[in-house]
Amino acid sequence: MKGRKPKTEAMAVIFGAGPDTRTMARSFTVPDKYAAKIELLVDKLVADLRAQGIDIELMLAALAKTGVKLAEEEPRRSTGDG
Repeated sequence: MKGRKPKTEAMAVIFGAGPDTRTMARSFTVPDKYAAKIELLVDKLVADLRAQGIDIELMLAALAKTGVKLAEEEPRRSTGDG
């Protein structure tokens, strides 16, 4: 992403969900110091969902709806570092 600070990872996500398939886009940066924590969260989420026998389409649908919900509820805010 243009203008991002050194030692940050640029992220961009587009979520679409609902009967009208409305989409939301959000871009942000995350300081590198959070990389390991993010990977642990990813691994935990995937492992928990797989342990419940949830198939990939349902996982992706839940993540998309979660992304929309969080983007709507949470104002843009920084992780405190950036």
